[in-house]
Amino acid sequence: MNRYLLCLTAEKADRTWLYILGVIFGFLVYLAYVGIKQTKNNKKKLISKLKAQYGNISTRTYESTELMNIAHYYLNHKEGKEIVDDITWNDLDMNTVFAAMNTTQSSAGEEYLYYKLRTPSQKIEEVEEFDSMVRLMDENEEQRLKLQEKLHAIGHTLKLSLSTYIESFRELEASSKAIDYLCIILLIASIVSFAVFPQFGILFVLGVLTFNIIKYYSEKAVFDSYFICIGYLVRLAKNASEMAKLEGMDPKIRSYLDDLETHAKPLMKIVSRAKLIGAGDKSSGGNILDTLMDYVRLITHIDLIQFKNTIDLVKDRSEDIEALLRIIGYLECTIAVASYRNALPFYAVPEFVSGKELTIRMTDGYHPLLAAPVANNIDVQKCVLLTGSNASGKSTFIKTVALCAILSQTIATAPAHTFTTRFYRIYTSMALRDNLQNNESYYMVEIKSLKRILDAKDGENPVLCFVDEVLRGTNTVERVAASSQILENMAQSNILCFAATHDIELTYLLEDTYENYHFKETVTDNDVTFDYVLNKGRATTRNAIRLLKILGYDEKIIESADKTAETYLKTGEWRMEERR
Repeated sequence: MNRYLLCLTAEKADRTWLYILGVIFGFLVYLAYVGIKQTKNNKKKLISKLKAQYGNISTRTYESTELMNIAHYYLNHKEGKEIVDDITWNDLDMNTVFAAMNTTQSSAGEEYLYYKLRTPSQKIEEVEEFDSMVRLMDENEEQRLKLQEKLHAIGHTLKLSLSTYIESFRELEASSKAIDYLCIILLIASIVSFAVFPQFGILFVLGVLTFNIIKYYSEKAVFDSYFICIGYLVRLAKNASEMAKLEGMDPKIRSYLDDLETHAKPLMKIVSRAKLIGAGDKSSGGNILDTLMDYVRLITHIDLIQFKNTIDLVKDRSEDIEALLRIIGYLECTIAVASYRNALPFYAVPEFVSGKELTIRMTDGYHPLLAAPVANNIDVQKCVLLTGSNASGKSTFIKTVALCAILSQTIATAPAHTFTTRFYRIYTSMALRDNLQNNESYYMVEIKSLKRILDAKDGENPVLCFVDEVLRGTNTVERVAASSQILENMAQSNILCFAATHDIELTYLLEDTYENYHFKETVTDNDVTFDYVLNKGRATTRNAIRLLKILGYDEKIIESADKTAETYLKTGEWRMEERR
């Protein structure tokens, strides 16, 4: 009887365990189902977001520190390149232009887009290749979305610049692992002592844990940012490898993906080591095992040991990492530009001409940052002098031409119906300020800015420059005298110059070497209006004094100012008119 009851009890116990195991198995199946469903939902949301974002101007804003980090790839790779220098970049508000087109999903793409905008091409083959890739991305939505999904998985490095840390890895020397191995030895010894002498061992264990944790945080603080870098490298290598395996890709895109596979394979060893480092892909969120491993790393230092072993590996594979950054950055840059083209009212793929002729031909060119820009045309083979009153459109027009030229040579996209140009080195001298840190006046800053343009005249390709209000920082007589000579020298030095000025005298002094264009306004008794349309010839109206009347200045001031101006135009001398 007892034996029967024991057998019955054992049978019930077996069934209970089977029931428990069944519940556990069912729960795990449920978790797997939920995970798969969540992954599919996340993918659907991402695809919907990417589709909605495509063809729209980015509204993201940037802090100055973010832009500095984004610029690091450019700063580390600009050597030997023709660049858009800092003065030109700031004059044209290129940070805002960059932000408008930056719909990238990864740091690699973001940093490469910035680099692309700052390094105008000087070769037609580069422009044509870039344009062909942009067209491919635009015409093949399914392929584009497959790539963007992987690019999104690579993601951003938040406020860190991957390019800078890759450079820093080359200088980083692996520190000694002795202290980390000592921590493991002490931990094992404390556990053994606790098993043999519990009362003494517990104190030993607590002391070792405290020591190990303190040493861990002190060492981890030195390398923490590099751990983030390793995590990004893992995502970069894994997703590059997965991108290379995508099916149904255009042969031209496939050639880039094959290069990705070549450079991703050597990095798989870093991916495997990253599991112990804890720098793997955690984009889906942490779990209990991840949390447990964090505690193991804390007391054993195994991630620090593995990281120190990985430093030399990263350094040895730096060329492969650079190649991945370049290829992935380039591919995503073409997607961002394809999207930007669709966001513009209209655009032109520029036509480049060769020969010695300096030329700019633009139809319906407009400023891409303005909400309601006025389009203008121009066709010149010589320098241009622009006149007109304040706010009439001079500065906006020369910025429009400058942006068309830069965007043509960088992203093969001009905000115009047509844009014909040649390869130039492009400079501006516009929104200058006093340099208080160096105790330099506005005039000193201005003449240095102009000299850098003159010094660039002897390069392989000619200079295209844009100057707003030449030498505004000095008196009228010296300004006209010096401006005329500087501008004349530019015209004689293989430089195509667009200059805006209020000095009508320059339009006569330079009429043999500069074409005159102007903007005009309409002044009524109570208002002034601008049409912002470019006109041939020099400005012939004087409306600055009439504007005083519109704003309610005393009639005596206005009459005296009119007479003073008339006297100067007739005699060339300034005389104060008496008020009555």
